[in-house]
Order: sequence, then structure tokens, then C-alpha cells
Amino acid sequence: MPYKPGYKKNIYWIVAEDRLYPYQLRRRQAEVLVLAGNWQRARGLTEENLKAAALGRRPDLEAESKILLARILADQGQYQAALPLALEALEHQMSAENIRGQCEALLALAEAYKQLGEYQEVMGHCQKAVELAQAEGNADLLARALRNIGIISLRQGKYSAAKEYFEKDLAISQYLGDLQGQARANGNLGLVYDYQGDRQQAILCQQKKLDICRSIGDKQGLAYANMSMGVVYFNLSQMDEARPLFQRSLELSKELGDIRNISLACGNLSAIYNETGDYKKALEYSRQQLLGAEQTKDKYNQLFALGSLGAIYKRMKQVIRAEECFDRAINLCRETGQQHDLAINLYDKAVLCYSQGINSEAEKLNGEALEIATAINARNVLFPARLLMAKLEAKKEPEKGLAQLQSMLKQSQDYEEMAPLNLELFKLTGEQAYKKTALSLFNLLNSKSARMEYREALDELRER
Repeated sequence: MPYKPGYKKNIYWIVAEDRLYPYQLRRRQAEVLVLAGNWQRARGLTEENLKAAALGRRPDLEAESKILLARILADQGQYQAALPLALEALEHQMSAENIRGQCEALLALAEAYKQLGEYQEVMGHCQKAVELAQAEGNADLLARALRNIGIISLRQGKYSAAKEYFEKDLAISQYLGDLQGQARANGNLGLVYDYQGDRQQAILCQQKKLDICRSIGDKQGLAYANMSMGVVYFNLSQMDEARPLFQRSLELSKELGDIRNISLACGNLSAIYNETGDYKKALEYSRQQLLGAEQTKDKYNQLFALGSLGAIYKRMKQVIRAEECFDRAINLCRETGQQHDLAINLYDKAVLCYSQGINSEAEKLNGEALEIATAINARNVLFPARLLMAKLEAKKEPEKGLAQLQSMLKQSQDYEEMAPLNLELFKLTGEQAYKKTALSLFNLLNSKSARMEYREALDELRER
């Protein structure tokens, strides 16, 4: 038996081939390094532990190491490599009747499947993890399982259900004093509020996440919080606020080697440049996003990239390319069940068809987009889809379309809505009062955020 110094008696060692391996110390180091974003070093320590556990004939510790290694690989975007490790760990934990180990393995599997777009697998594994965690009385694992179910619910447009899961996650994390869990729950709640159009509440939630991540040194959490906060400001048309947040998220993600978030940050920067008319940069960032998404086989990121590319090509009047991108994005949305993104891409393709005078196809696509947006209360799709519906109606029955536009204007108190409504009413009636109001509102909006749609509207109004 090799000699173990007395001062190291509390460290769990593995004895193998007349050597001592500091298994527990390495595991603790790896977990801290994961939090700090040093994934390469964490992976190296975990792989050393995996070898030591095999040499020491400790299948229980092999399974434990495989679960942690699967989590690290998933963080690095290597989802396909993570899956067999998690499956092997789950098989052992089931044979050993280790309830906690089964939960850990199920959640590692769910994390990989989530990014690969296999949502049925995610929901099945997480529901089983919920049952096991409740039977075991393990609040930490229960919170993690609920969080993943909430994320899938959010992507499928089930906002009320997602909010309920995230609120449960937050309550458990607060009870446990788990700051990282609280940060993630707040960030996810912020996404729900943003999707439902409550931007101020979304900002409050994302700020809480930012503050917590800074306090605990969670670099990946900071990258994601900057990203989510940037999206809220983007949706508020505050491009000068959004751009540095996306840029910071990209910088942090590059430091981490987080391929997935590098891709997401590139996609959001692409949207900024598309909205401000720099199509060359927009294409560059969007192509980087698609490349990273295809490299990791991340379906969510792929459909995001394809939708972004379609929007850029639409602005550049490259209709065939735009249509191809929207079609691919729509197919991926249908495959993964992502309702919110499906509504967006259906609407974007409908606008493309309308611009070409293919009104029957535009009406069909927009109708489905509006139906989905109504069902899930996707406010960022509801208004533009209703506006397009009124414009399409005006092509067939001008009086009916006019009545719809006037009714929408009467009900609206938002300048973002009132400006395009006055523009369409002017184009339909020729009344100068509508033109004057539209000019005033678009000038005001343009002074706050120089989006291409504002400039295009102003150019159209000045030419008429």
C-alpha cells in the first residue's frame, strides 16, 4: 500500500498499480475550472480521473467522471461526443441502482440532445429525472430538470408553462442558496418576458443574472447574460445599446472556446448590421454563425442562422437565395417543434412573396404565422402579421383593408406600430394627414435608432 501523507487524509484518493491518484481533488478543481470557463484544463483533469478510475477498477467513479466529461464536452459544443459518455454512465448507474447518478446521467444526455434539436428525447429524460429527483428528495437535480423542461417549453412557444418551470427553478435555487441556479433561472425568465413583449421586466431579469454571474465569476453565464440583454435592447430598436453587449458576449465566448455561443453572438451581430444597412458585415457574421452551427450540429443555431441569412438576402433583393434560406429554416422549425421561430420565418417568407406580388402564397404563409403567433402570444410577430393581413386584404377589397388598418390605428398607442399604419393608410388613401403623421413618427424613430426600415419608409414618403 503506497504511503499517503497524513495532511491529505481528507482527500479521496484512488489506489491503482501501487500509485495514489487524488481523484476527489481533481474533480473539485475541474468543477471550479468549469465555472471559471477553463474548459480545456477541466477536461484534462476529468480525463485523468477517468483513467485512474478505470485502473483502480472503480466503475462508480468511472460513471461519475463520464457524466462530468459529457457536460464539459457539451459546453464546448461537442454534443455527439458527449452522448455516448452519458449513455454509458446511465447504463452503469441503472445497474448499480444509483438514483442520484441516474439523474445526473439523464441531465447530461438532455443537455446534448437539447442542442441537437431532439426535444422529445430531452423531455423524456428530464421527466424521468424529475421523478427520480423527487423520490430521492434531491432539490438541486430537480431544479436542473425543471430548468431544461422550461427551456424546451419556451422554444415550443409554451410561454406560460415555461415561466412556471423557471419560477419553480428560481424558488428551489433560492432555497438552496445556489447562486448559479438563480442566475440561470432569472436569465430564462427574462427570455420569457422578452418573447411576450415585456421588455422592462426582461431587462430587470437579465440584469439580475449579470450581477450574480459577476459576483461568482461565471464566465459562461456572463456571456449568455450579455447576449440576452442585447437581444432585449435590439427588440427595443436600441442598436447602440445592443451592439456592445453582443460584442462582449462574443469576446467572452471566444475566450471560453464556446462554439455555440460564438455562433449565437455572430448571429446577433449580423442582425445589427442588417438593420443598419451594412450588408457585407451582416453576411460575414451570419455565415460564421451557420458554419459554427453546422459544425456542432446545433439545429436551433442553424435555423437562427438560416433565418438571418434569409433576412439579409431579402434586403439585398436576392430573392432566390432568401427563399431558399427561409424554406430551410421553416423545415428545421417544423422538425424541432420551435413555434416562435416558425412564426417568424413564415412571416418573413410571406413578406418576400408579397414584395413579388405572389399574394396567394403570401396570404397562406402569413395566415399560418398569425395563427401560431396568436396561439403562443408572440407579440413581435402578431402586429406585423396583422398589418400584412390588412395589406393583403386591401389588394382584394380596398374598403375592407382600409377598415382593418383604421381599426388597428385606433387601438394602437405604440409609435413602432402607429408609424407603419399611417404610412399604409397614406398609400391607400392619399390623405396628407396620414403622410404628415407618418413622416413625424418615422423621423422620431430614426433619431433614436437608425434602422433600415425607418430610412426606407422615410425615403418612400419623401418620394411621394
